[in-house]
Amino acid sequence: MVENVTNSLLSSPYYSVSFDDSHNIVLEMEQMDIQVRYWCPVRNIAVTRYLGSQFQYSTTAEALLEELFNALPSSPELKNMTQLAMDGPRTNWKVLDLANDFREKEELPPMHCIGSCGLHVVSGALGTGVKKADWCVEKVLRGMFKLFRKSPARRGEYLVISVSGLFPLQFVATRWTENDIVAERAVIIWDDVVKFIKLTLQKPKSKQPQDNKSYDNLVKYHSNPLVMVELHLFKDVALILNRFLITFQTDNPMVPFLSMELSTILKSLMRFFMPKAILQKLTSGYLVNKIDVEDKNNLCVVSDIKLTTAAAAELQKNVPKNLHDGVKKSFRTMLQALIKKIQERSPVGYKLVRVSACLNPVNMATLDGEGSQRMFDGLVSMMYNNRRITSVVADKAKEQFDKFLSTEVKFNKTDFQFLISRKRD
Repeated sequence: MVENVTNSLLSSPYYSVSFDDSHNIVLEMEQMDIQVRYWCPVRNIAVTRYLGSQFQYSTTAEALLEELFNALPSSPELKNMTQLAMDGPRTNWKVLDLANDFREKEELPPMHCIGSCGLHVVSGALGTGVKKADWCVEKVLRGMFKLFRKSPARRGEYLVISVSGLFPLQFVATRWTENDIVAERAVIIWDDVVKFIKLTLQKPKSKQPQDNKSYDNLVKYHSNPLVMVELHLFKDVALILNRFLITFQTDNPMVPFLSMELSTILKSLMRFFMPKAILQKLTSGYLVNKIDVEDKNNLCVVSDIKLTTAAAAELQKNVPKNLHDGVKKSFRTMLQALIKKIQERSPVGYKLVRVSACLNPVNMATLDGEGSQRMFDGLVSMMYNNRRITSVVADKAKEQFDKFLSTEVKFNKTDFQFLISRKRD
């Protein structure tokens, strides 16, 4: 299998490499899993394959790069490697820097960079926002699950008083956006959990859970009227972000769609606390990624900050009015921290991602021809400057793209505009 993949790489004009390192608890060593993505000239498609795993005791950037090169074809074919993809830890960024230094010394073409894994960035940004706003969401969700997980007695008592008959789901801190279903379950059973805590508090101290952080946190928050509001806000924001994860967890070539999708998601979050007049000025992914979401000139007044529908209903129904402004400010703080984290690490911050949007069928159909051609010219120029194509190929590509826009796209705009939505359906 590995030999077949290696042979395919040798015959491929381009390939990219992605790696992920983790601790193997069985071998007590660090495990680096390596995947390659290459253009298959026989099938005329992009193919993703598992290349292998490397094991080492050291996790320094130098050691990781050495093991990575050991798994790849020998140096003559390294020139065909166009990208080294990874998630966000600093060590992995140093691996990329070292790889680029090596390529420069060997006079190999520089690799393209679109940042670290966008899926990790988006998911982690939600956690950043929740912590910045100092919400109780994580403590409540963890506490609910752990309180009943290994206690048949508590589970039995809970079922006696539970209306729903449902138990909490497990919260996973490394998958923030995928905890939307955990929060949704918590919303459904929160009244049951509160009832259980109140009954438990009526017991003698000796009959209550001892040295139990989960129980202590639930005791602390069970009478807090903001818990349900924060759970609704967390759930609804996680659902918005999950759209990105669902769309981009695929082997399909997705770089042309990154800029539009991330910009759409960021603007959908900005609308909760930024005036419509400001949002209408954000006409490109670059502007969305650069706007300062903490600048007072870009913010609504507190009374105009919007909440999600379920959270707003909960606020009006069960939260004292003197706390309403504080809730809105807290939501704004959460969204500002989330958006800033995505802006700092977003793939949209890289020119290659922004100009690749010219290959998005929706942009082809909705942008004026000059705008699309300008982005394509930028993309071709990057390829030429990075020694991936010759000037002859570059000029020919520009000519062909212009012809494609003025013929195929011009006379089939509707098909191009709705191509993506039809595929998703």
